[in-house]
Amino acid sequence: MDVQKTIEFILEQQAQCAAWRTDMTAWRSEMSAVQAKTGKRLDAIAKLLKTGMKMLVDYQRETNGKINALVDAQMRNEEGFRQLREDMVQLRESQQKTDEKFNRWLDAQRGGSTNGH
Repeated sequence: MDVQKTIEFILEQQAQCAAWRTDMTAWRSEMSAVQAKTGKRLDAIAKLLKTGMKMLVDYQRETNGKINALVDAQMRNEEGFRQLREDMVQLRESQQKTDEKFNRWLDAQRGGSTNGH
């Protein structure tokens, strides 16, 4: 067994371990920085989502209000059209009665003749 080679091997292993520890320390530091950046980005995304959801809820509430207003207006229009139809029927009936009375009066003015002479 060559003692010198063994010592060199051990020293080389120690140097590799020291280098590895340095690399690991640097890697851990780098990972901490990455984690911090990732955390900040996730916080920003969460804030965006929260703001977006609030906007969506507000928009939905506004839309629901407009839809309800349209439904109310439509119901009032339908009631107005129903009343208008009823009024038109009454007007037509009244006009028919007026026409009948006028025709009777006209016949009376002509002397009661209904044959056109």
